[in-house]
Amino acid sequence: MISRKDREIRCQEEVVQRCIRKVDKEKKILSVLISQQKHERNRKRDMSIKKLQELNQTNKIKAAELLKECIC
Repeated sequence: MISRKDREIRCQEEVVQRCIRKVDKEKKILSVLISQQKHERNRKRDMSIKKLQELNQTNKIKAAELLKECIC
């Protein structure tokens, strides 16, 4: 026969286990969200770098054209 105290302890252990599983599940969700945010930041950074490179190339072309006009 299981004593009342043993049942209470077992019940408390089950509650603790459910809480641990819930926290683990939330940790996984947060981990995925953090990973998604990192990917998004990296994507935005890469797009900014690409735009700057394109602008730099455009400026080089314009500078070359101006230089040609000055020389000619």
